[in-house]
Amino acid sequence: MNKHIRTIDSMLVVSLLFLLSACGTSATINNGDTTSTTSTPSAPINTNNLINSDKLGTLKISSDNRMLQYADGTGFFWKGDTAWKMPSKSTKDDIVEYMEDRKEKGFSVIQVSVMMSRYFLENVNGDRPFELNQTPYFSKPNEKFWEHIDFIIDEAVKHTLYIALLPSWDNAIIGEENATEYATFIANRYKDRENIIWVVGGDSDIDRDEVYDKKKTWDAMGKTIDAIVDPDHLITYHPSGGKSSTQWFKDASWIDFHMIQSGHCGTQENANKLLKEAYSSIRTPVLDAEPRYENINACFSNPDIVGERFTSDDVREIAYRQLFSGAFGHTYGHHSIWQKYELGDGDSGITYSDAGGVEWRDALDYPGALQMEYLVKLMRSRPILNRVPDQSLIQSGDAIATRGVGYAFIYLPKGGSITVNLGNISGENIKAWWYNPRTGDATEIAIYPNSGTKIFSTGNEDMVLVLDDVAKGYDTPGQ
Repeated sequence: MNKHIRTIDSMLVVSLLFLLSACGTSATINNGDTTSTTSTPSAPINTNNLINSDKLGTLKISSDNRMLQYADGTGFFWKGDTAWKMPSKSTKDDIVEYMEDRKEKGFSVIQVSVMMSRYFLENVNGDRPFELNQTPYFSKPNEKFWEHIDFIIDEAVKHTLYIALLPSWDNAIIGEENATEYATFIANRYKDRENIIWVVGGDSDIDRDEVYDKKKTWDAMGKTIDAIVDPDHLITYHPSGGKSSTQWFKDASWIDFHMIQSGHCGTQENANKLLKEAYSSIRTPVLDAEPRYENINACFSNPDIVGERFTSDDVREIAYRQLFSGAFGHTYGHHSIWQKYELGDGDSGITYSDAGGVEWRDALDYPGALQMEYLVKLMRSRPILNRVPDQSLIQSGDAIATRGVGYAFIYLPKGGSITVNLGNISGENIKAWWYNPRTGDATEIAIYPNSGTKIFSTGNEDMVLVLDDVAKGYDTPGQ
């Protein structure tokens, strides 16, 4: 059972009751050849207490065990970015520049790995995490290295960003004894930092044949961190590509929420299937911590598709598919940014590390990153808590649906037409909108009675259909 189950905050109860009791007068509106009835609320509903605020603070698991929220009951939306190699390759100026950009684009979590022995031994200043030739190895930390990690965490605080902190990447720590010793050190150093979310694993495939027991190694690290840090600090596990943390740590006492890594191969449908399987297998929040990166080589070294790179269309589609299938958040990645690629860099230890010649600063404004800002704005424009996947909204057509308190989002990955079953959300009447995930523009369609079925049609590009209970008085989607 999740260790952070909480009864719902009294503020949230009051707010939800207020939303559910909202009512108003009726009016008739003619929309072209369609006459529909609408309820006009006496005043717009203020949903600020139900959406992610621009703040830091203790995060908890929501009362339905599906979302994250602050201690005061307000919802938190995880919009992550992947900066695995920030500790090794970023100067202080680089860190400030990067975080300013990501905060401006609406990101809330930065995923960082402290030690990545497969990819580096020293940081940009030439400092190692621990002095060599010590017994045990972790007995003498190099303070200059850790001051650089301190700077990353402190700078994130200044920009109201959380750090999803991986103490080590796969194979950086070997064996239970080393894992316990290192976890004791790093957990004690950062146990009071409220903007840290602890992530054990680091792309680790426990089923891979090794000379040591990987499951025991990561279990020891998780248990050690859990015993040292504040009980309200969240801990999870980052698996290898095509895997889920539920495969090995479904019942682990130290796990608060589960991660999948759909990875950089496979179809969008298969990637989403992995998310849905994790969501249905356990009652905790779930998200994809490493889907396809923008501009990454598809499947790395697959000789059949050399030269193919994933685009903003790829990263955008999987984000909406997974969020509307139950994920509580999503992580974006760019192949130049995770490794902080600069022209002239040598091989970083992974195939096709050239990142297509795109330096990390140029990648900050790639289309996919800009479109993640529109995704954030949409998700924050409606109550985050108590949102669930609901395919019963779709009678026919290619679409993925989710509904929350008085609203529904329906994603059409290829555009086209769908038939929607109305009546699944509250309200006598609904207002329908098209939300463009490529531009962030919202267009009102019409207001309809909330019953029966309705066909909605758009062009041949992906779109989001938004359905609102008129009585809730929600603003334009994305506003």
